[in-house]
Amino acid sequence: MFYKNMFSILIVTVLAGCSGLPFLHGKEPAEHSKISLTKSLKKEIPADFIPTNLSVVSIGDSLTQGVGASDDQEGYIPYLSAYLETNRGIKDASFSNYGVRGNRTSDLLNRLQDNRIMSDIAKADAVGITIGGNDIMKVVKEKFTQLTMADFLAASVTYEERVEKILGTIRQYNQEAEIYFVGLYNPFGKWMSAFSELDIIMEDWNEIGMEVTKRDSNAYFIRIDDIFSASSENLLYKEDYFHPNDRGYELIAARIYDEMKEQTVETIFAEGEMNGVAHDEEVDE
Repeated sequence: MFYKNMFSILIVTVLAGCSGLPFLHGKEPAEHSKISLTKSLKKEIPADFIPTNLSVVSIGDSLTQGVGASDDQEGYIPYLSAYLETNRGIKDASFSNYGVRGNRTSDLLNRLQDNRIMSDIAKADAVGITIGGNDIMKVVKEKFTQLTMADFLAASVTYEERVEKILGTIRQYNQEAEIYFVGLYNPFGKWMSAFSELDIIMEDWNEIGMEVTKRDSNAYFIRIDDIFSASSENLLYKEDYFHPNDRGYELIAARIYDEMKEQTVETIFAEGEMNGVAHDEEVDE
């Protein structure tokens, strides 16, 4: 059983304004953090090559909204857009941001019935999702005086069912778009060792996300917990040490792009090949 005093600090932090979990200053991503492409640009671009526009819909909680980012930027989205636009096949990467701080899986399911969200998903090339952290926080806030691992296990069953419904609803609107489901991380892990049990819970819920995405041949799980646990940098927003800061969002974007360049970007190149556009040649870096 978790002890009441162990979670009291967690509850104070959550209730102080950190209602979202997973989880730019308007400038290019730092050179040292850019993801190297696996293909080089051709010295001469074919005359008939026309870059395409890429449409991405981002849905979910505070991680999608961008809580913790400076200058009212939208979290990872400006970084991911910049990464995508380094590809010669992409003219413009446009994002529709439907992130809402505090949203749980139940809230997202309800918002997926919104006509505007439905319409944007139907036209999207890719859909990004951040959700689940607030489902965990709901358990903590409701049960913290007598909190047990069984409480999280019971909630995880409902979480899995709702994640399946979320992906299923997206597929009702769009059968072709790649879906990128971003995992959870423990924001307390590095500065409160007493919350090691939360690492176990996050791992269990990340496993659920991985398993659900495996059931869809065009859905991909993006793991980000190691970004925060392994880094020597401060990647958390200084006002709450809970949400990512600009650097945290930049690294999340790099991780998402690492998967997207193998899926969405490669699809664009493949479609170009079918239309008579030569593929870039492989190079050794």
